[in-house]
Amino acid sequence: MPVTASMDADDGPMVFSSNPKDYNRVTCLACMAMVKVHHMRKHMVDHGLDMAEYKAMYGEEYQYVRRVHHKCGICKQAMLFDLDTLYSHVSSFHQVKVKEYVDLYLGPIADMESALNNQTDMESALNNQTKSQTSSFENVPVDEDGAPIIGLNLKRTLEIAEDQMVKKSKLSNS
Repeated sequence: MPVTASMDADDGPMVFSSNPKDYNRVTCLACMAMVKVHHMRKHMVDHGLDMAEYKAMYGEEYQYVRRVHHKCGICKQAMLFDLDTLYSHVSSFHQVKVKEYVDLYLGPIADMESALNNQTDMESALNNQTKSQTSSFENVPVDEDGAPIIGLNLKRTLEIAEDQMVKKSKLSNS
């Protein structure tokens, strides 16, 4: 889940994430499609362009759908959250392959966030289920001990069963 902190010069509060589902997306100005930043080079092939031609036609700056940042898991430096930026940073400053970085700092964190979100969702579902079960028992009559009476008087049934057991034990002792 993205976290908001500090201020971005252009867009207000900076949004941070370590979950790959939050990689930055940009709008392709040639077709208005939303594309992950690290997929733009491949996307340009569909338009018969390379990145230099695209930038010459539409400008150097990408049109971000929403800017998401990431704090490096090694040095805590803030950067835009896409594989191109991560690759450049970790290979230049930490001599780490981007796949190793993703496996160490993004995969487990994203899995933990997802597990926490799923756990919260499951707890909410259980709470809602318990509430609906509780509300369905609100109109059930109870005996003097507070036990629910379901269809027939269970206490009377138990007293009859005890009487029959007492009678059987007296007969077997005789």
